[in-house]
Amino acid sequence: MRWPKPLLRANPNVSKKDFGHLLVVAGSAPMLGAACLVSLAAMRCGAGMVTCAISDDLNLTLQKKIDHAIMTLPY
Repeated sequence: MRWPKPLLRANPNVSKKDFGHLLVVAGSAPMLGAACLVSLAAMRCGAGMVTCAISDDLNLTLQKKIDHAIMTLPY
């Protein structure tokens, strides 16, 4: 897949924090896919850092579904 022109990060001196940090607070046991889709879509849209806050008992399940580039924050 080719990335759109504005999302190409040609400058090697930037970090992921220069492109923002998004906190996704979503997910319940029957709707865990929504948290997964929102987190992955945010990464594809150009967010530099994505954290998904979900309940503690769903943390391991969501970590298996999403990319390793997205952090999970159990609460």
